[in-house]
Amino acid sequence: MGEQMHSFEDYIANTVITSTIYVMCAWTIPGMKSVSKETIDWLRSEPKIVIASAKVCRYLDDLGSYQAGMDFYMKQHGVSLQETTDKFVELVEDAWKDLNTEWMVKTSVPKDMVEQVLGYARAAEVFYRNCRDGYAKPEVMAPQIIALFVDPIII
Repeated sequence: MGEQMHSFEDYIANTVITSTIYVMCAWTIPGMKSVSKETIDWLRSEPKIVIASAKVCRYLDDLGSYQAGMDFYMKQHGVSLQETTDKFVELVEDAWKDLNTEWMVKTSVPKDMVEQVLGYARAAEVFYRNCRDGYAKPEVMAPQIIALFVDPIII
């Protein structure tokens, strides 16, 4: 009996839950004066902005390093690597639209907590921009590091 093939949607739902975004948000809480029990409850409720941010990172990571998500998608939909790449670019754009829409929504959640969520997606853009893997292959980040710390623009 063969192993059951889970769907791409199941894979993504699992990676959102197991992503480091919840860990990243949790470790910043002690340093935030404005965080309350309601903020923690909000975070535990799996808000759409957190899910969108985790998806941005997941899709960009897959594009940068050809992870399991792309393989799942290709197998489930019977499409080529190029079609899958195009779809993942679209999925990144859709996740950014969700994230930006949620960013504009007024909530009782402190702005500094929501900024942490937004920062997660922004970091993913820097690490995985242009289908590269700046996380696993940090040498590709050398130009940005040099620009920031070696040859900064003095204002």
